[in-house]
Amino acid sequence: MTLPTQVTAEALAAKIVDVQYVVMPNGRTTICQLTMENGFTVGGESSCASVEKFNAQIGREYSYKSALDKAWAFETYLLAEDRHRESRGDTNTLESLQQEARLKLVHELMDILRIDDPEAIIRHVRHMKHCLDGLAKLNLNAKGR
Repeated sequence: MTLPTQVTAEALAAKIVDVQYVVMPNGRTTICQLTMENGFTVGGESSCASVEKFNAQIGREYSYKSALDKAWAFETYLLAEDRHRESRGDTNTLESLQQEARLKLVHELMDILRIDDPEAIIRHVRHMKHCLDGLAKLNLNAKGR
């Protein structure tokens, strides 16, 4: 199976399982931490010149972009390494099939939810998982009575 030639926004978004933000005590710096599906974390930050100019939404956007740029570099390196292994004939076929399946699911979710913002899709999926986990707990409690 031939690997893609580039990392796409959809492929990268599919690997992000959590996004956390922290505003530092100085009131001017926002830190964003992306957690990837393998547990690896990538951080990004943004700062403004003064507390008076601080805007939480802009801080989140810029710190997310900073973290995403770093994650993009890591994913690009990994893709280049996978392509190199494939050219030598030692690529893990299962890994390629899993990546292909992830991309297909992200595209399906984009169509179903009618959302083309990867971060918004991640929030929706997390919310759906939370709801499904709650339903499963309710079901287990009902069966245990």
